Amino acid sequence: MILSVPSSSGFGTHPNATSAEKARDASPGILSILEDHNVKDAVVEWYEGTVEKLAGPALMRVARETNPTYYVRRPFTAVLGMPIATKEEKDDTDVQGSVSFFSHENKTSTGKASTRVLAVSNNHVLRQDTTVDYQFQGALGEIRALIAANDAETTRLATEIDCLEAKPKSTDPDQAEEDEEALAIVKNELDKLKKNNITLQRSQYSMDRYFVDWAPKISVEVDDRAYTRDIGTFELDSLKFKDHFQGNVVDLVVLINADSSFPSNRMLRIQGVVTPELLASPDCYDENGYPIFIVGKDGNTTNLTLGRYSGLDAYLCDKSGKESIEVANYNYDKKSGNFSAKGDSGALIWTGDGRMLAILHSGMPRGLNSHVTFATPAWWVLEQLRVHYPYADFNRATF
Repeated sequence: MILSVPSSSGFGTHPNATSAEKARDASPGILSILEDHNVKDAVVEWYEGTVEKLAGPALMRVARETNPTYYVRRPFTAVLGMPIATKEEKDDTDVQGSVSFFSHENKTSTGKASTRVLAVSNNHVLRQDTTVDYQFQGALGEIRALIAANDAETTRLATEIDCLEAKPKSTDPDQAEEDEEALAIVKNELDKLKKNNITLQRSQYSMDRYFVDWAPKISVEVDDRAYTRDIGTFELDSLKFKDHFQGNVVDLVVLINADSSFPSNRMLRIQGVVTPELLASPDCYDENGYPIFIVGKDGNTTNLTLGRYSGLDAYLCDKSGKESIEVANYNYDKKSGNFSAKGDSGALIWTGDGRMLAILHSGMPRGLNSHVTFATPAWWVLEQLRVHYPYADFNRATF
């Protein structure tokens, strides 16, 4: 793996995969290659590290504003960075991550009108088995149909109970006993049906809130670019999101007091995407004149943080030998803290003017700190989403 910043080159190896002597012997050749490409006075740095998916443990419950811990929890709000948690029944495992951004489907792939609003995150946050493609098959329709049928049967049973209770008691002991037994049986059936419907409605509520719609398997072999495709979508329920939905915006409450240049309503609208050309050569510069993007992200664990992207790729090779190219983002400075950590998977990385830059999916810790955050270019992610959702709109501000 090669990571580069101006005047330095960092080489990360898998733990125990090399030695200090081998690193020393390889360094002169590396410096020679850099000099051949007009990179002078470079410093070679070696370190060990393992790339980790930044999914974390279960979320805390959402607190009300009257709760004194409100601001230290990740509130469940319809803005980017919204925390999400999935729970697989298979092994009772909880996983958490963040919403990347929202998208309106507009039309299905066949051209049929659609009002669905989808949220995007990492596949490894939404699914346990990331080695197979997943496409939702519509179980919600079956649940809704069963609830409707149960409602109709509930009405019928209630009417039958009314009739049995209104019926005068027969003077025939056998008939009277039969009527009482019938009433008890119908009441029992009604109670059972009501309990079943409560269970079904809870399932519908859970699935309506967000259920995975599409999650192609994680792959670095989608095309010859070798980017990591680690994406998945889930549908939002209009009853729960419509009233407060604002589209793709970031709440800058943490930074609003530090810089008066931010929007007065503290909401930064995300619109547009950093092109491949600008990813390779940023159109902004740091204090030393190097091309760079100062970037931000709002993640479930580290909340709103700033970092730096210098326009250079990271080349990763996993233990199985598969290679990928990633967008490498570094901490803002030595005092700013980690740009990301476990639980931030899926967070959107954006520029100061609100353009999508990349989708965070993993990182490499260095000691107790996060050394570098890896992400997939946002322009390429949108390209992959449009293969499945050809009419997707990423800029609408209403549900």
